[in-house]
Order: sequence, then C-alpha cells, then structure tokens
Amino acid sequence: MPQTPRPPRPPVTARRRTGLRSPRRRIAVATLVVAALGGAGLTAWSTAASAAITVDTDSYYVVVNANSGKALDVWNRSTADGGEIRQYRRTDAANQQFRFVSSGGGYYRLQSRHSGKVLDVVGASTADGAGV
Repeated sequence: MPQTPRPPRPPVTARRRTGLRSPRRRIAVATLVVAALGGAGLTAWSTAASAAITVDTDSYYVVVNANSGKALDVWNRSTADGGEIRQYRRTDAANQQFRFVSSGGGYYRLQSRHSGKVLDVVGASTADGAGV
C-alpha cells in the first residue's frame, strides 16, 4: 500500500538559527510569551503539558504570533527607551530576535538582540491593551 508523502521539513540551519529546534520548544516558548505578554495583545494557545519546559537563555528566539504568523518586531529598529513593539512580516533580523533572561522564580524578561534592552509594559499596567 503506497504511503502519502510527508511535507518537506525546513532546513536544519533555519531551525537552529532561531533557536527553535522542535515543535515542543516552539510551543513552550509561545506559552512563556503568552504568560509574559498576555495583556499586550499577543496571543497563542498551547495544549502541551508545561511540566518539563526549559528555556535556553543563551539562544535567541523569533517570537511569532500563532494567529497572524507575524513576528514580534522592534519597530524601525529603535534603540530608544520606549521604542514601539509591533508585529511584522518575519525577517529574522536582529530587531526580531529575543533572548529569555531569567528574573528568578521561573519568570523571564525578553531582551532584544539588536539593542540589549528588555520589553516592559508601560507604567507596569495590568489593563487590557496596555502598551509594551
């Protein structure tokens, strides 16, 4: 009985460049991003168990919105405090790469590769739609 062909896998270099080596890691990262930025309008859903999730704090990740397929982007490659964060077509540029920096207690900050600055919710707001 003939088998249906499998879809082609992305090149290994593309998966390693972004630090996303497996579907489980991508789901784990999406889950962490939702926890960190849930009030900022970025959403993703995961059904995976979170028991054994680990984050490689030495790798940079491209954070992609599961709904739109667009990446988290430091707009206009800003290096200023308060630079705008938007979703944008994925380019894998440095302004779309983020590293998880441990804050302790299982919490992480997202640090931009190109500026070294971390994301922050404006005024420490807990309101829906607060700026990041």
